[in-house]
Amino acid sequence: MRITLLVSFLLCYCYCIYITHASPNSLCLEDQQSLLLQFRNNLAFDPEYSFRPLEWNKSAVCCSWSGVTCDKDGHIIGLDLSYVIISGGINSSSSLFSLQHLQILYLSGINFNSSIPSGFRLVQNLIISSNLDVLDLRNNQLLGSIPQDIGSYLSSTIFLSLSNNNLHGSIPDSLCKASKLRVLDISVNNISGTISPCLMTMTGTLEVLNFGKNNLTGLIPDMFPIDCVVSTLNFHGNLLHGPIPNSLSNCSSIEVFDIGSNQIVGGFPCFLLNIPAFGVLVLRNNKFHGSIECSHSQTNEHWKMIQIVDIAFNSFNGKLPEKYFTTWDRMIHNEDDSPKMYYEDSVTVSTKGQQLEFVKILTILTVIDFSSNHFEGPIPEVLMDLKGIRVLNLSNNALYGEIPSTIGNLQQLESLDLSNNSLVGEIPVQIASLSFLSYLNLSMNHLVGMIPTGETFFVLEPLEYFVMESLKLGGLGGL
Repeated sequence: MRITLLVSFLLCYCYCIYITHASPNSLCLEDQQSLLLQFRNNLAFDPEYSFRPLEWNKSAVCCSWSGVTCDKDGHIIGLDLSYVIISGGINSSSSLFSLQHLQILYLSGINFNSSIPSGFRLVQNLIISSNLDVLDLRNNQLLGSIPQDIGSYLSSTIFLSLSNNNLHGSIPDSLCKASKLRVLDISVNNISGTISPCLMTMTGTLEVLNFGKNNLTGLIPDMFPIDCVVSTLNFHGNLLHGPIPNSLSNCSSIEVFDIGSNQIVGGFPCFLLNIPAFGVLVLRNNKFHGSIECSHSQTNEHWKMIQIVDIAFNSFNGKLPEKYFTTWDRMIHNEDDSPKMYYEDSVTVSTKGQQLEFVKILTILTVIDFSSNHFEGPIPEVLMDLKGIRVLNLSNNALYGEIPSTIGNLQQLESLDLSNNSLVGEIPVQIASLSFLSYLNLSMNHLVGMIPTGETFFVLEPLEYFVMESLKLGGLGGL
């Protein structure tokens, strides 16, 4: 079950671009106010949930209306209609297209129920009639394929999101003409075909590229430029194969790299260890193999900002490298980072026995998931220094030895899964002190002795899931 914990898609960066030109106290030009009222009067929307258009009236300056942003001259440059429930769509003769100074438009969550040709005639009209820099059409019901010439209409566009619709077909090569794009998100659709090499070349200026949860096939093109500036690269949940491109090492600003649930092959991408701001690595459910040990030159003071390392369901082997964990400062100190300026990443991870989708991950989540590989040896003692970690999953490996008694240091831990290993000895009593722990699975090991008692185990709150199956335990202590 996928649970969306937070649905938020802030575009603060794009607002900042125009903040020096915008003024909520501007006197709205009469023609601008008239066009907006005409647009509202011809709009079929649900008044119970769509409060913004209801607040538009002649008794107030339109620049102060909810969702409306003006420049200093009284021209409307921004319009936020996100999650206004529009039942009749927006026709091609709408006065919206006469707002020729419009630069930012949010239409997310409107639930357009149209085929893509109709929907993109809307898009083309919007872009042709204005210098539209931001277009957000996520979370609608757009059908059909993306027009092959869409890139020809995006010469000024900085931000384009078509995510979470019902689009199919291929990714148009013409998108490579949109040279000013900084964010391109077509995730959560049914897009198929291969990835054009020119889209990788665009990462010389493109900062966010999200093609996750589609049906893309083929290789990830090895065309990342020397001046690559991409910070988020998400191909999760496709049918891509082959290795991680060597040229990805040019992307020294990358913070989020998610290629989970594909058919990618090869060894651990050691070059990522040299990227100081790197924060999220998801390689789960691919065909990686070998040791995750890297040379000394690649592990010196690495990954101070790392928050999520998910390499589950691969064929990695060897011992868990202790030297890695000693420099993961973000997990050691659990200090919140400032959120990204204009794009909040999401990631799907396994925690508490479920597949959960987290949004705004840069402020709430710290995860280590090394499960379902071939790791062996003891659980490193240094792992117990990661006091900010919330999810730890080492299940389905060949780990042996005892569970470290210092596990009580992990006071932020919410989910712990050490099942299906060869761990021995008693369950540390310190586990009972983990007051946030709500998922615990220690089954299929060789643990002995008594189950520790404490507030967590006695009251079973907040503990929601507690598995000790197939253990050779002596009973419940204190009962």
